[in-house]
Amino acid sequence: MYLGNVVANQAQTKQSDSIISAAYFKVKEAFYWINQTFGWTLPENGVAVDVGASPGGWSAFLCEKGARVLAVDPGELKIPPHPRLQHVCKLLEQSREDIAQVAPVDVLVCDMNVHPKMACALMISIADLLKTGGVLVLTLKTIEHGLANHLERLPEVILKPTGLFDRIETRWLFANGKERTCLATRSSLVLSSEQLSKMSKDLAEADPYVMLGLKKNQEEAEIKESGAGQPSAVVTKRKLNPTVHSWLKQHARQSQQLVREQSEGTEGTEATEQKSKATNSDETEKLLSKRQQRKMQRRQEVLNRILSPSPSP
Repeated sequence: MYLGNVVANQAQTKQSDSIISAAYFKVKEAFYWINQTFGWTLPENGVAVDVGASPGGWSAFLCEKGARVLAVDPGELKIPPHPRLQHVCKLLEQSREDIAQVAPVDVLVCDMNVHPKMACALMISIADLLKTGGVLVLTLKTIEHGLANHLERLPEVILKPTGLFDRIETRWLFANGKERTCLATRSSLVLSSEQLSKMSKDLAEADPYVMLGLKKNQEEAEIKESGAGQPSAVVTKRKLNPTVHSWLKQHARQSQQLVREQSEGTEGTEATEQKSKATNSDETEKLLSKRQQRKMQRRQEVLNRILSPSPSP
């Protein structure tokens, strides 16, 4: 089967009532690669848990594949009701008991719009409900642009060390856009829910930059706690590269010099304009006075002719 057959003619296929979002094609392509990479197919009447299910594109695909689907999302599903679909209108953190009722789960899928580190941590918290050999399909979102070029490595540094998943692969699907999709299979490692909860909490609090061995060059907030243990202040600091810091200082000095020059230039221009206006005013007055003098002179000449006695015959 060629991959193009999975994503071709999407415009025509999307006319189906069950396809209410482009995410449908994302999970469809992911299942193609699960079969190609792991040789895994969804068992007949298998159990699937869709975390972050709203608006329902992934759940609709899983129902079409013949799975019994538990859709976990506090948001509304916009797909028609289905006899194999059950919607748990809760957050994942509140839904463990609901998922345990349908466990063991054959496939766990997640397309939540959260930080990829947090998505991995949440999947670890319910990994014990996924059966050995079961499959995880997890979308890694580009929530933080500093990690955008390192999404492929996140599952390796977060999921693999836990030992909960033995085969992990991250793919850039045709339908992903800037996202990535992690495919993994559940190992036989058995951990208690308390151990998984602690592991998930530790990962949620960990710094992904440190885990990836990256230097964090962004704004960091430091919270100073008062004696009562309550945050009293938040101080924001920016760590700059020395070269960048030097360039910024030089740029600031150049900007200040430019402002001074412009200010001085403006003052000089204003003085020149005022002087020019004064000169023009003097010239105008002189011109007017000459005209008035000539006019008065002509008038005087006329009066003299009128008043002068006429010559005798």
